[in-house]
Amino acid sequence: MKKIKRNILTFLILFQGLNAIDFNPGPYGQHYFDFAGQFKLPDLNAKLYGDVNQDETLNIQDIILYINHILSIIIFNDEQVLYADVNADGSVNIMDVTQIVFNITNDIGAEFDFRNNWDGNNSYIFIHYHTGVANSSALWNSNTKIDFINNSPDNVHYFFLSEGNNPEQMAIDMKADFDEVLLNLTEEDQEHWNSHLHFIPQRASTINNWVSEILPGKVAFAIDRFQQIRQIGYLGNPSNFTGTHLSYIAHEAHYFNYEFENIYEPNREYDEITIFDREIYTGGWASTITQLVEFPTNEELNNYSGLSVDLLRGCPDSNGNYSDQGCDDYDRIAHLYLCDGICYDEIEYSWIVEQDLCEQSGFSWINETCISTQYFENESQISCEELNYEWNYNSECYEIARWITPFDRQPHHLTDITPFLANIRPGGVKMIKFQESGWPNSLLTLKLRLYSEEAESTPQSFIPIWNGTVQFNPNYGDNRPATQFEVPENATKVEFVTYITGHGWGSNGCFNCSEFCNSNHIFSINGGEYEFSKDHPEASANNHCMSIEMISQGTIPNQYGTWGYGRAGWCPGLDVEPFITDLTNHVYIGASNIIDYDACRVSGNTCVTPPVCQGDGYCPEIAMSSYIIISY
Repeated sequence: MKKIKRNILTFLILFQGLNAIDFNPGPYGQHYFDFAGQFKLPDLNAKLYGDVNQDETLNIQDIILYINHILSIIIFNDEQVLYADVNADGSVNIMDVTQIVFNITNDIGAEFDFRNNWDGNNSYIFIHYHTGVANSSALWNSNTKIDFINNSPDNVHYFFLSEGNNPEQMAIDMKADFDEVLLNLTEEDQEHWNSHLHFIPQRASTINNWVSEILPGKVAFAIDRFQQIRQIGYLGNPSNFTGTHLSYIAHEAHYFNYEFENIYEPNREYDEITIFDREIYTGGWASTITQLVEFPTNEELNNYSGLSVDLLRGCPDSNGNYSDQGCDDYDRIAHLYLCDGICYDEIEYSWIVEQDLCEQSGFSWINETCISTQYFENESQISCEELNYEWNYNSECYEIARWITPFDRQPHHLTDITPFLANIRPGGVKMIKFQESGWPNSLLTLKLRLYSEEAESTPQSFIPIWNGTVQFNPNYGDNRPATQFEVPENATKVEFVTYITGHGWGSNGCFNCSEFCNSNHIFSINGGEYEFSKDHPEASANNHCMSIEMISQGTIPNQYGTWGYGRAGWCPGLDVEPFITDLTNHVYIGASNIIDYDACRVSGNTCVTPPVCQGDGYCPEIAMSSYIIISY
């Protein structure tokens, strides 16, 4: 192994110093989402620390120069100091000499030291060659190295490790391949990537740390910016499920940046409410998982101006650890509901002793007893209790967040849902309900963040408008009738807030609606005094969801399905952001208003009637939840 001095890193990466976090001292593990421990790896591109005479090797001559510098006989220049501070304690002293002697004695050359390089601004991805691992050879020999570099963010380190017949030569050859690629870059970019590409000239299985223990069976793995061990997804083309693309590895680094820059909020003040913590959710059609949550009082809620939801939709393996292999195979809708509840009283009709007669009378037959349930919509929890009635928490439920699940991957999102502060009022105990359609298998961690920040006004009340899923056909507008709403005199802000996503692709003649066709949703206030719309031009675009832009917005990459195509208002593995329109200047304050709505299929530049489903496919439908949010 050559002990060669390489370029000194002077390139300041884009994210340096913005949100740096300290090295986590453990406990460490080797499962996904465990914290990654310290490691050192021999590296053909690493600086040879201690080589102060820069002759590309460590020997007695370097030690003599050290002693002369310490005795102030010969003073190192700035570049020599960079190489001389071996233990990275900020000074050059006898401790560095001791380390150099140890390195010479044990034939330790240039190394990458994880702890010394860690700052929370970079992710680390390991690419493993092993003929016994599926797709490993194809990945190592991929001809997408140029795209790999061009697609990569600046703040990622890549490590190439081999279990081949001659690992040292394979590392040298891979380095030569990338050296040729880098020749087309600027000198500054060459310097940068020479410090971020690491070629390990040692058999992977003989490395004396946890990295060698985690590699078996894996084509690659990563350490994200939270210092967590992460999985690498499917690296084939999602259109035709062919190929193994090294360039797709770069997707993971962009997604790690999304997670860190959106979920980590060290400069914001917030209180956190944990709803689920690694909770197993087995799902099923219409199955939900619920939790009663005690929210702050209405007075305490006045101290908050923002709300977001943090969801890690993990998947359990057979041992309860995180793994993509434990995930659901399809993209499905996931909803979060907040339930106000309702007051009710039950009356027992003991004189009705037959089930048929009970049910014919409009009552319920429960535990061999005929029972009538009466609901009281205008009672609060407190007044309900005073009346000695019961409170049904699982009632008056409204969607406050929506996600689309990915194909066999584990996304993590933080979504701003500030308008739904109104739904939490007046505080107290409410039910949170999470639901995914189909047969998912999830390991849920879900939290709400309440932000304490200044704001001119905060959401106080909400008015449900259109909610539910309706088929997208010629009768669609009839199922979304005009709705009247009152705006109080003290309102300072009025917003229309909605989730709109298209699903289903129908049958012959349905134009791939609604998932893969553009639908335009047109809203009208007070008979057309103000109009606004939302459309989905990205629907059916071949590579929309797998673009760097969408991955950087939170689409988890490298899924095991057709995740690349654009959809109507969503991508697999992405949170659905609420569509918000400010109506304050377009409504009558202190009076009644009317909102109307219709939708069409976009054909070229024309708005045409939605298609008729022939009944031989997943008929087109629009999933919609919408509200008027009043702030003051």
